[in-house]
Amino acid sequence: MSDSTTKAAGAATATIMKADHERWLSSLAQWRTDIHRWEAEHRAAIMRLAELQHAIEEHGRCLDEHAIDFGRIEEAVASHECLLDGEAGGPLMPPDEAVIRRHRKQEAAFCHHENAHGRIARHHDAVMECMRALEAAAAASM
Repeated sequence: MSDSTTKAAGAATATIMKADHERWLSSLAQWRTDIHRWEAEHRAAIMRLAELQHAIEEHGRCLDEHAIDFGRIEEAVASHECLLDGEAGGPLMPPDEAVIRRHRKQEAAFCHHENAHGRIARHHDAVMECMRALEAAAAASM
């Protein structure tokens, strides 16, 4: 190979290398922008986790209160059953107006709790599904 051919090949190689370097530096600049954005998002996510933990703990308190309501409903039903059965446990007596009003009030309360139970179930399922998705995403390798 002649000296001029070697110089031309070397210049072409140098040009290719410089183009590679420019492309790499451009990519690195974009990556740096990405990293800065991701770091800001990461800091915001960490701050949000405390808020989310509080919301999940509040959800747990709502579950506890809902479970306590079950006991109250059961007690009210048992009390109402006693009124229907009569004190001596004799034959079923026709209820008087007060017992009928109490029953309607209990029915309205039960419907309220039934609707609340449905809302709690949907909310719980949504929160747990999001938690599973977050856990899976966090566990996945980068």
